[in-house]
Amino acid sequence: MPGSKKWLEWYWPAFGMCILWLAIITFFVVDLAAKIGTCLGLSANVTGLTILAIGASLPDGLSSMIAARDNKCQMAICNAFGSNLFDILIGLGLPWLLSGLVHGDTVHVSVHSPLQFILATVVQSSLQ
Repeated sequence: MPGSKKWLEWYWPAFGMCILWLAIITFFVVDLAAKIGTCLGLSANVTGLTILAIGASLPDGLSSMIAARDNKCQMAICNAFGSNLFDILIGLGLPWLLSGLVHGDTVHVSVHSPLQFILATVVQSSLQ
């Protein structure tokens, strides 16, 4: 029965096993994505930005759809915006901040054409 003191001693071992399984499955997913990208002739950057982004965004999209079907539209919208904000601010901002603090360098991002920027933005937005 959940919340029972009988299972309290198994909390930390179960939590540790969950983290271990997540690490193992993540390793194999990333390795498989890299191999698929190599077979298709894609660079590691393209593979990371597309194949792995789909895998990271799919659960967010499904949970938003479930919330919308349950007439919890505000929850669905907040989930969509919140996950994107978290991905952009924490997923991109935190590594750049840490890199700047450790190496003391600034990170320059260049886009060669406005069309390339718009296309990348549309593709990334459609994955969410």
